[in-house]
Amino acid sequence: MKRAVKARLIAENPVRQIEVGREEKPDPVARALEPAELTQLFLRVPAGEYRRALQGLGYGDFRLGEGSGLLVRDVALNDGLMHVRRATSLDEDGRQEEHARRPKSHLVRSVPILEQLEPVLAEAIRDKGDLDLVFPGLRGGKLTSKNLARAIKWETWRDDIRRYPAGESPLRFHDLRHTACTLFLRAGVPVHEVQEIMGHASIAVTELYAHSNAERIRGAGAKLSAYLELEATLGRRAA
Repeated sequence: MKRAVKARLIAENPVRQIEVGREEKPDPVARALEPAELTQLFLRVPAGEYRRALQGLGYGDFRLGEGSGLLVRDVALNDGLMHVRRATSLDEDGRQEEHARRPKSHLVRSVPILEQLEPVLAEAIRDKGDLDLVFPGLRGGKLTSKNLARAIKWETWRDDIRRYPAGESPLRFHDLRHTACTLFLRAGVPVHEVQEIMGHASIAVTELYAHSNAERIRGAGAKLSAYLELEATLGRRAA
């Protein structure tokens, strides 16, 4: 509407006085899977390209578009690192772009290769050239959320892995990234290091995982429980 006013298509902005309510932001930690659920998810997909793609998303700390743009030359098994240099995306017509773009943060970053992912990557790059895709889609093309979901019949079994409260989206591929970030922080990796690994533009984004509502509330409950137990113990001693 502001642009329409500036272009003199309308005299004034009719929505300027409308108050927009604040939308409650979902807790990303609540979207994360537990390690056992992650393993269960992998096992629902037959061994092969698509299971490896899911393991890459769950253990590789990247977005689906970044995983689909990963080339063999970006994987340094000897160094224990993957280098995220590009990401594929859909164009305005919903088709996969031929030319990959920079990652969302516009920064090239390195992510660690977990021991759990190392044999998966070794199998994924075997007998491939440097410019081949690590996680290809159907018939060797680019992997997208649509063709991956269709290939593994994602919508028929994802609720078996995790159900979310009414009104929330069902399990998404991006929730594997939420899972990776949450597990890094649970494992004790400092927030600033997790920010660098995940490619968050701001540390405030990473801190959403470190200081989620659920974690804070559980922590507060634990402190109050300990206080009440201490008070009860002191009361018994006084009696």
